[in-house]
Amino acid sequence: MTQGVSGASGAAITTVRRAVLLGAQAAVIGYGQANYGPTKYRWNEELLDHKRKLEVSAWCICGMKKTRFNSADFGTIVISTYATEQS
Repeated sequence: MTQGVSGASGAAITTVRRAVLLGAQAAVIGYGQANYGPTKYRWNEELLDHKRKLEVSAWCICGMKKTRFNSADFGTIVISTYATEQS
């Protein structure tokens, strides 16, 4: 888990760990304009090594972002807990 961060200085706090819980609609995804058929993903299959090995690739143009409404995070909870310093 990531270390806690001081709100005043922005420095990492070694005795604090933060867990982030993501709920419904905590993130949104957007896809590029390319139309590859019924899905936004492009799929390719090729047989290699004299048709003994199958190579599969899939790709798309997309981006993901955390949702925010009125400058507040939506669908997320951060839980800070005490942790001993690692030596």
